[in-house]
Amino acid sequence: MKLIDLTNEYLAASRHLEALFESGEITEEMLNDSLSSLEMGIEEKVLSTVSYMKSLDDQIKPLKERINSMSARKKALESKREWLKAYIKVSMSDSKMPKIEGLDYVVSIYDSQPSLDVFDESAIPSRYISYDLVKKVDNAKLKADLSDGLSINGAKLTTGISLRIK
Repeated sequence: MKLIDLTNEYLAASRHLEALFESGEITEEMLNDSLSSLEMGIEEKVLSTVSYMKSLDDQIKPLKERINSMSARKKALESKREWLKAYIKVSMSDSKMPKIEGLDYVVSIYDSQPSLDVFDESAIPSRYISYDLVKKVDNAKLKADLSDGLSINGAKLTTGISLRIK
């Protein structure tokens, strides 16, 4: 049975048993015993689910290590590729060979489109400067003020439920 089904069964039984208790049809001991047996089913299912989660963690860890290793290898290969590209470009430029044709590849160098290099932003005339106004909520200050008891329109402190597995 699924955990959600056990939980729904527990809630329904709990309401029914409490009604029976309030009407005097069952004793408090009977109520507690019945709820306790239902709780055991939920506890067993939660612990079983946590065990499954731990086995998933055991599968995830080597995958993360493999991904990190492969990412480092990819970065090294990309770096080597870029170095080789620059190496070819310098060699062809220095030897004044703008084009080399082979059976599989045609390699050529050419003047690229002009690109902008702003090396001293403070020297740029103001007509070329624009300003971006960014509206940003100061979450830390807002949370501190709300924690101090201030009422602030548009924000409130909320408390959720967290799961901790030790």
